[in-house]
Amino acid sequence: CALTNDQERPNEELRAVARFWENLGCVTSVMNSKDHDRAVARISHLPHAMAVATAGAALRFPGDEFLAAGGFRDTTRVAGGDPEMWAEIMVENRAAVTAALQDAQEEMREMLDHLAKSDKKGLKSYLAEVKARKENPS
Repeated sequence: CALTNDQERPNEELRAVARFWENLGCVTSVMNSKDHDRAVARISHLPHAMAVATAGAALRFPGDEFLAAGGFRDTTRVAGGDPEMWAEIMVENRAAVTAALQDAQEEMREMLDHLAKSDKKGLKSYLAEVKARKENPS
């Protein structure tokens, strides 16, 4: 459970909120609001936006959906979320969401560049690098 605190020292109210969540079995972490917004933009809002983009791109040709299987279902599940709620979330955190989407765009550009050059070796290297980052994020 992420708790935000923009003060230099934790106060008693913050400690009480942390104890509440810890008593429910949660692990708490205190961070400032800017770090929180950046983190949730990347681990929550970006995956939702990418699921929406994937579904939108994949379903541009009516009739193709009959081929959809596990990979499509897994990567687009969250695109079925409430549009009103997600529009509100993304607009409220627009600076961090925009930065995350721009980083995703750079990642897509790298794949596109390898594909444009038929660079199988470079693409494989890129895929392996990202896989390693995912498996060992620290």
